[in-house]
Amino acid sequence: MGRILLYVVLIAAVSLVAVWVAEQPGDVRLIWRGYLVESSVSMLFVLVMACAVLLAFAYQVLNFVLSSPRLIQTTRRNRFRENAYRSLTRGMVAVAAGDIKAAKRAVRGTEGFLSGSPLHLLLTAQAAQLEGNELLARESFKAMLTDPESEFLGLRGLLVQSLRKGDKKTALALARRAFEINPRAEWVLTNLIDLETVAGNWPDAEQSVIAAQRANGIKPENARRRRAVLLYQRAQVALDQGDEKAARDLAKRSANLKADFVPAVVLASKLLASAGRLRRARKLIARAWQSAPHPELSAVLVEISKPLNDLSRIKILEPLMSLKPGNMEGHLALASASLDASLWGAAREHLGEAAKGIPDQRLYRLMARLEEGENQNDAAARQWLLKASRAPSEPAWKCRECGEISNNWVIQCYSCEGVDSFEWGRGTNGPNGGAADELLFAAPSKRA
Repeated sequence: MGRILLYVVLIAAVSLVAVWVAEQPGDVRLIWRGYLVESSVSMLFVLVMACAVLLAFAYQVLNFVLSSPRLIQTTRRNRFRENAYRSLTRGMVAVAAGDIKAAKRAVRGTEGFLSGSPLHLLLTAQAAQLEGNELLARESFKAMLTDPESEFLGLRGLLVQSLRKGDKKTALALARRAFEINPRAEWVLTNLIDLETVAGNWPDAEQSVIAAQRANGIKPENARRRRAVLLYQRAQVALDQGDEKAARDLAKRSANLKADFVPAVVLASKLLASAGRLRRARKLIARAWQSAPHPELSAVLVEISKPLNDLSRIKILEPLMSLKPGNMEGHLALASASLDASLWGAAREHLGEAAKGIPDQRLYRLMARLEEGENQNDAAARQWLLKASRAPSEPAWKCRECGEISNNWVIQCYSCEGVDSFEWGRGTNGPNGGAADELLFAAPSKRA
């Protein structure tokens, strides 16, 4: 509506000017090279306007002729760019769908306009990985390092490749560089923590955990667990170097961070007891027992208390039952101590309570000891040992990633190389483990 009104105003103005010019009196004479040209003022005005229009038209034609090569080039460039980005989109979709042929075709489609760009290099690397060409993928990721905008993404690609190859040293260097660029990225922090841990750089790994916690890249409970693990490793190193005081302080810090981290509690208790702080060591064990009863806790409690006889061993273990009444581990520990003290009734009572849980090989072996010790019934003892061979195996340190079993907790699985992957739990069944079959023919030992 506004444009129409503007056009009407312009037409009216032009009309008024034309009428005004036509009404003006006067003649125009032009003598040029002996010719006399006479005209009215209005006709001269019309001729001037016509010449102006012709000149403007000629200028537009000349400008179009001169700029047409550039226009054609720009049009072609825009078309190539649209085709390249369309190929890029198709390539990303093909990579996500696992279509190797379509991905490679898309890479060729982006080579003309996007060659050398971060997006082209990324698509080339992903297509190469999809095809299994790790060399080409590595070259593409390396090329991305030259551009500040794509360096971070290139570092991630190279890091993943290094981890696949098992080159932890290179992976650590890449993770450190990525941390310098973006210290808040979750994948950077996660990989840096694991790689520093695997490399044995315990203080650096702990600082990475703290940085990850500040960046909300790791849950608080996971951060406490990992810091406890790292402090425990530092304590082991200090103990190997003969610095018991440093080892004790580090082990205590680890146990305070994670009360149910049994290896740290066991180490801290032993070091505290050796320093004459037996009461503090017992409190540490009691707190851990309340969180997660564990046979190593009852064993270390007896070890640091140094019982004079089997009866005093029972008195040492009895407080554990009040902390966690009815717990299977407590009943098994007291049943074993009662068997050593020849308290057959107490042993049978504790074994009966332990049987209310999930019986495993330990319970049946203790039952065999009870039959052999109380009744001298070798036949009944053999029956219990036969049941032990068929029962679930006793709990052990088991890797949650690959299922590998270890006698002791270790920070890295020697099978799948998982970091902090060992958890206390059930192992394999007796018939599959091999050890239970040997127990059937082994002479009963004094302790289960």
